[in-house]
Amino acid sequence: MTKTNTKRMVYIALLSAMAFVLTRFIQFPTALGYIHFGDSIIYLTAFLLGGAAAAAVGAIGGGFSDLLSYPAYTLPTIIIKALVGFASAAVFKKCKNKIVGMILAFVCGAFIVAGGYYITEVVMTANFVSPLASVPTNFLQTAMSVPIPIIVYFALKDKIK
Repeated sequence: MTKTNTKRMVYIALLSAMAFVLTRFIQFPTALGYIHFGDSIIYLTAFLLGGAAAAAVGAIGGGFSDLLSYPAYTLPTIIIKALVGFASAAVFKKCKNKIVGMILAFVCGAFIVAGGYYITEVVMTANFVSPLASVPTNFLQTAMSVPIPIIVYFALKDKIK
């Protein structure tokens, strides 16, 4: 294993731990779940390290958090958060203007989260209507994740490769 691969794996491990902590331990309850800052680490990873790393961070951080909090959501969360990581990194990478890329990545991620959890709840409840109630909270989840990755990305973009 090269020094670069080891460094990248350490970044992914640390960012996964941060995503887990910010998801599991810093929560703001809502009527239909909770808001957390763990997704901000997925976006930060997407912007700094790319899609594969962001998918791993989302799957590991979010997956372990749900395994300990809401086990029924573990597999859907692993899939949803991995998709958020891949898609947001792809969108960000395509944009020459990094701020525009970030905004588009957040919008893309918001639709993946809201749609993914809507589908999950439809399957769990066998109902198409009641899961609609969680859609606004899932969009709010992404909105709460916006400031951290923007600030940290511009502070670290030249230091992390």
